[in-house]
Amino acid sequence: MRNQEIAEQSFEKLQQSNPTSPYSAALIADTRVKRRQYRSAFYFYSEALKQLPNLHGIHAAVADIYRKTGHSDWAAEEDAKEAGLPAADCKAHPAECDFVAGHDAALVKSVSTTPEALYWRAKAANELALQAFFRLGQLPESVELHRLRADIARGQGQYLEEVKEWRAAIALKPAEPALRQELAVSLFLAADYRAAIAEAQKLARTAETEFLIGDSLLRLEQPEEAIPHLKSALILNPKLLAADASLGLALARAGKPAEAIPHLVKALDLDRDGSLHFQLAGAYRSAGDATKAQAAMAKYQELSKQEADAKAQVAREAQIAPPK
Repeated sequence: MRNQEIAEQSFEKLQQSNPTSPYSAALIADTRVKRRQYRSAFYFYSEALKQLPNLHGIHAAVADIYRKTGHSDWAAEEDAKEAGLPAADCKAHPAECDFVAGHDAALVKSVSTTPEALYWRAKAANELALQAFFRLGQLPESVELHRLRADIARGQGQYLEEVKEWRAAIALKPAEPALRQELAVSLFLAADYRAAIAEAQKLARTAETEFLIGDSLLRLEQPEEAIPHLKSALILNPKLLAADASLGLALARAGKPAEAIPHLVKALDLDRDGSLHFQLAGAYRSAGDATKAQAAMAKYQELSKQEADAKAQVAREAQIAPPK
């Protein structure tokens, strides 16, 4: 498993076990910094510091945000706080001590699943991935170098840059289907749906490629053309809820609400902002079931308000403020 995958796996386990953990907030902040979302990163670092004021590296990370946003005086205060932290108790916090000592390879092999251990494992894996990137950058051009650059670009949300890296990798190894699969996905993420379809059509027929083609057609406002691909995706993988969601939307837009309803209902676990409940309400209404339409609309309004409130809260609290 590549170090980047280890880091992602560690974060996912941390989120599943304790999504409100300060360690989780700190890792989210790291990701926001990579994407240059400094206000959001500042908010999550601040949340982590509320519970773990002595966590090494966080004050330094906040100082870096201050410097990048033109607050060098505030940065100096945070640097001083970082320098003034007591050394970690290695008996109580062995993973932190291993990270500080540069024992990254040992950390990524750790099997501990405590939030603290998962946090330092993710940090160590990211550090090793970064080191590998710099080492590869000093070597002649290779598929692995472009793969690593593409992974980093995706992690930072720079999808056009990712597309460029996968195309460079394919130029070196054109017969490798896994590279073309990654290119198709990156084109989809970059919202170049026609190009994503063209690449996916060159690949073997799998649930993932059928879904990518179908969902791309749906986003191009071609629901009728999308339906057979999305149905094929579900035949190949009945557990692919994203395909159920897309198929439900496609059927609803194609004027087939009764067929859309079971797929939308099946995919409701994916609904975070209420959008699927909104579509379901419309499908129930078109199918003549006013009672269920009303219930789905009420749930949409509830989820939509929760999403709006959460965004507003983050916006209020994500101001880059001076040190406390």
